[in-house]
Amino acid sequence: MSKNIKDAVSIIFTFKDEVFVIKRQNHLRSFPGYLAFVGGKVDKEDYDEADHLLKEYAQYPIHLINALYREVAEETSIKLHEIKKKNISYIGNALSPDFNPVRFNTYFFKVELDERIEFTLDEYEIEKGWWDRPESILKTWSEGEHLIVPPIRYYLRELAQDISSSNELNYIRKTHEEKIPLVESISDLIQYMPLSNTLPPADRTNAFYIRGDLKTLVDPSPKDEAELEKTLNTIDAIDQILITHYHRDHYQFTDEIAKRLNVKVLMTKDTYDLILKHRPHGYFDGIDIKFVKDLDKVTTWKGQEVKVYEVPGHAKGHIALAPTSMNWFIAGDLFQGVGSVVVGGENASMQKYCESLQRVIDLDPKCVIPSHGIALGGVEIIKKNLSHRFKREKQILELFLKFQDLEEVYNKVYFGLDERLRPYAMANIESHLEKLKIEGRVNY
Repeated sequence: MSKNIKDAVSIIFTFKDEVFVIKRQNHLRSFPGYLAFVGGKVDKEDYDEADHLLKEYAQYPIHLINALYREVAEETSIKLHEIKKKNISYIGNALSPDFNPVRFNTYFFKVELDERIEFTLDEYEIEKGWWDRPESILKTWSEGEHLIVPPIRYYLRELAQDISSSNELNYIRKTHEEKIPLVESISDLIQYMPLSNTLPPADRTNAFYIRGDLKTLVDPSPKDEAELEKTLNTIDAIDQILITHYHRDHYQFTDEIAKRLNVKVLMTKDTYDLILKHRPHGYFDGIDIKFVKDLDKVTTWKGQEVKVYEVPGHAKGHIALAPTSMNWFIAGDLFQGVGSVVVGGENASMQKYCESLQRVIDLDPKCVIPSHGIALGGVEIIKKNLSHRFKREKQILELFLKFQDLEEVYNKVYFGLDERLRPYAMANIESHLEKLKIEGRVNY
């Protein structure tokens, strides 16, 4: 995965005891649906000289100040040098973790205003924006109402303590060699990220910890003994483990974890049968197994029932989880934040996969969380996936009717693809053709 680091800026407007926050649109590529401050990444043109900026802000790097001016103008229609302000100060930075595909080194600036401004916001990038006290924003996050990354919460907490302070407060992410990385963008739903035996370009599979009446760990799958020990050193006490589906990168070492922590394991009967088919005899011996089905309650979150949702297609027996409010939806491998989903093989069905995507769209959760990648606001990514599948299906149908040959279809659809991924691409083609056969559209 790329370790490219890009500079970014974040502008915290304050007036008296309030800050201005925005909610990013769900269709954006970076942090869709998240609460944030005005800002964005530094562009190439931001490194150009700008005399009117250097006179007033000579103590700050020119590319950061240029980016500040540009982002404020683009997102709020305000010229930063024209507004009445008491002070502008750099208050710290935050570097995104090294396991991210693209890393951002974000520089935070605080702009203290003389008057409260009602900004005209860029509707393409910003769903809404409002003034509020930092502690109020944090309270609603703790109630499960927002997606907020840790650095933003850090600066909100610091501002809640002293909003007038201009002290430099660099966010430092705590790391431990003996532990796996984690993030809690949604309150009481922790995303653990152990290294796993998954398909490239991903190298980690999310494991989720739901704080509820039954503390639940979802899909623990460390890649080896060393990562297993890190996982056990990291996770909080649990009551049960839930497996979303039978693919190895979602359950590896689950037997070991369950035995060492003396907890039960939940899954569908199909998942249980398929795991035993692919694992040595006795894999689950000595473990309390509970089979679950659609709409079964498995735990709680914020006092709400968390239920099972059957979403087959990528794999037979695949399930997802969501609370009553639909504030979040753990989607497993229905979509990927890193890479793409393979739908192929004897236990997969493109027809059921498309139906499962449509089911999530109809449920309309506030955010969806994949097994590889971060939580994403809304169901825009699910809609895009379904639309992509239909477009790919149309392409495969036309090529198959023309050539009647899978190799020709593969060469046209996946031209230039890494040969290591050929079996998975071919499986996708065959799954599409099987769906078309069921629908009576091809004789395959």
